[in-house]
Amino acid sequence: MLPTPGCLAADGWVTPTGDAVISIGKWESPEAQAASVATAEAAGVDFAYDEREVRPRMILRLVSPPAATRAG
Repeated sequence: MLPTPGCLAADGWVTPTGDAVISIGKWESPEAQAASVATAEAAGVDFAYDEREVRPRMILRLVSPPAATRAG
């Protein structure tokens, strides 16, 4: 995802026991995220369920709080 236009950051972590993986991506906009996913899928990246997964994926979209609440 990182080399696609609009992707600002991408990183991943795994738990010490190797039983969970967390991936984080940051895009300029929801449209840039959708374009990155489409580009990766066109390049052959398979985002489908993997038989190694032991529970359903949790995909969360996070947004920054309004500026008024960040001023603190």
